[in-house]
Amino acid sequence: MMKACQDNGVQLFVSFMHRYLLGIAETRRLVQENAIGKIEMVRILNAPGATSTVSKWFYDEKNVGGGCVIDLGVHGIDLVRYLIGEIDEVTFADMGRFRDTIFTDGEYVHPNNEDHAIAIYKTRSGATVNHMISWHHWSNADRFSMELFGEKGSIFLRDPMGIVNVCKVEPGKPATWVSLQLPYEKLGVEQHECFLEMIRTNGTANPGGTDGLACIRVVRAIYQAIKTGKPVQMDCLESL
Repeated sequence: MMKACQDNGVQLFVSFMHRYLLGIAETRRLVQENAIGKIEMVRILNAPGATSTVSKWFYDEKNVGGGCVIDLGVHGIDLVRYLIGEIDEVTFADMGRFRDTIFTDGEYVHPNNEDHAIAIYKTRSGATVNHMISWHHWSNADRFSMELFGEKGSIFLRDPMGIVNVCKVEPGKPATWVSLQLPYEKLGVEQHECFLEMIRTNGTANPGGTDGLACIRVVRAIYQAIKTGKPVQMDCLESL
């Protein structure tokens, strides 16, 4: 896809829509300003609930190349790269297939690809990331939730406390949480406006094919770690 776009002089825009959420923009600013110090650990959940309205073909691995990891997990992987930095290693990964999907017409389908998975990453900056992915998480996860733990505090995203919640730790003082006040946003508006602006100005796609490929390489490393039971370093991964 990247080569086809390059050969034909067009942009390859990848729909990592979470980047455009106000909470992510605010979190990226806080991380870049070193608000909670060096990020040491991250916990992220990708789980929008059961995808019961998707057609049956979606649940067959030979049609789509994988399950919830390649469907949902790529968005969490992109957020890790966008907020924390490159992933250098998939330290551990596991997955399971345990639940039939019930369609709106009452029909059942049993997936032959994964419907839940967990992966642990090591980033180039040294942070450890715990990534949970599920098609069947019966809660208000609403696409994703995320927790960042730094040497001087924490940031919780899309938590019951609020969209962006910050705890800064100061010596001799009790830790306190502050929920940032963000204006209401309609999902997709900012992303679509950026896409249109790219078309109007012939700008560079952001995120583009390079970001998409980087996330797919991590997905492939997850599947390889599951298959072999061993850590997979990204610079040792077989090329796509």
